[in-house]
Amino acid sequence: MSPHVIEFAFTVGCTRAVIASEAGRGPGPQVAAAPDIDRCIVISDARVAELHLDGLRESLRESRVPVESLIVPPGDEHKSLGEAVRMYGRLAELNADRRTALLAVGGGMVGDLAGFVAGTWMRGIPWINCPTTLLAMVDSCLGGKVGVNGPTGKNTIGVFHHPRLIWIDVALLGTLPQRTYRAGLAESIKHAVALDAGFLDWHESHVEGILAQDADTLRVLIERNLRCKARVVAEDERETASLTSDDSIVGRAALNLGHTIGHALEAASGYAWPHGECVALGLVAEMDLAVTIGGSPGRTAIASKRCYSGSACRSARLHRSTCMM
Repeated sequence: MSPHVIEFAFTVGCTRAVIASEAGRGPGPQVAAAPDIDRCIVISDARVAELHLDGLRESLRESRVPVESLIVPPGDEHKSLGEAVRMYGRLAELNADRRTALLAVGGGMVGDLAGFVAGTWMRGIPWINCPTTLLAMVDSCLGGKVGVNGPTGKNTIGVFHHPRLIWIDVALLGTLPQRTYRAGLAESIKHAVALDAGFLDWHESHVEGILAQDADTLRVLIERNLRCKARVVAEDERETASLTSDDSIVGRAALNLGHTIGHALEAASGYAWPHGECVALGLVAEMDLAVTIGGSPGRTAIASKRCYSGSACRSARLHRSTCMM
């Protein structure tokens, strides 16, 4: 069965998202078909590499794509300029040019770091994102916002650089701890709350399949998230939109729901708390606040009321309980 392909066209770049229909096929054929990519350098952290690097390299080799590897330390504290500089040195040793693609294999941290290095090496070379966490599959893999943490906060140094290709295989989620998997659902619920009330209903009616990691359910979950986010990115690619005259949030700012408090929690924990759990707590806190002050304008207020009426959004409550563990 052929993989499911979704094309996203943006002003400063296009992204092809491929959701695998069979486990373990790998992105090799898709990479080999790219006319401007001669070889790949795989970027992964040590933990993910142990699980997935061999299979991915084999997929590339079978498709006659030359491949090298660059392993980075795990943990958000290594999403830094210092690590980027070390990577630049390795790219120089490998003679990476504009026909070399960086291929990120991992979660949001690896994707952010690899995308930033790709966007700044030689003023921009192609990059490919192979997310291995649910959080990355439903959110951070798409949109082109890549960067590293700076001395003044998270993601303060970065560029806009869209991945050429996103390869998603839901079978990779089977290697995640349950706590990490569930935390990744926070970004999916964020999209539903901020952008699509019908998607919020879908979460509630598919809780069992989501938690059981049913492959068909997850493919629908991921595609709906990517389409939600792509609509916003297409309207506000460089995050320049601002508040409207009635103070409604427009553009990519809507994607920050739960992140104001979530990023504060991450920083306060010294980045020891996972991003998904912090966003989940931020979502709950910000929805509580919206209800307390009488509701915020626009979609957020509507979604907040839905989440706190009767049995709506069991998934959001799941995150509250998961993050308190």
